[in-house]
Amino acid sequence: MVNLNFFIVIKFINVLIAGHTLAGGCFYALSCEYRVMVENYKIGINEILVGVTVPRIIVELMKTVIAAKEAERTLLFGTIYSSQDALKIGMIDELATDKNDAIAKCEAY
Repeated sequence: MVNLNFFIVIKFINVLIAGHTLAGGCFYALSCEYRVMVENYKIGINEILVGVTVPRIIVELMKTVIAAKEAERTLLFGTIYSSQDALKIGMIDELATDKNDAIAKCEAY
């Protein structure tokens, strides 16, 4: 069950992604307003690859973050993106060279 209270927070939420972010981790990252990811990690929703149905809320959330056609393709094939590719499609907002750089970028936002 998804905790919908996460979506009614009044404050902006930044997320620092300093590791591979798959499935539920990707869902929570997409739920944030500003996503900074350290280079050389991967992100994606890959439930379909193990036969798990992706909940509708994740489908709709992904379509608000990236283009609907890209979201459809991502969810249908369980695409996992490199940090550079995630930036290109808009899944993340900024790349960082390391964790300290990511912290600085989140604080600056």
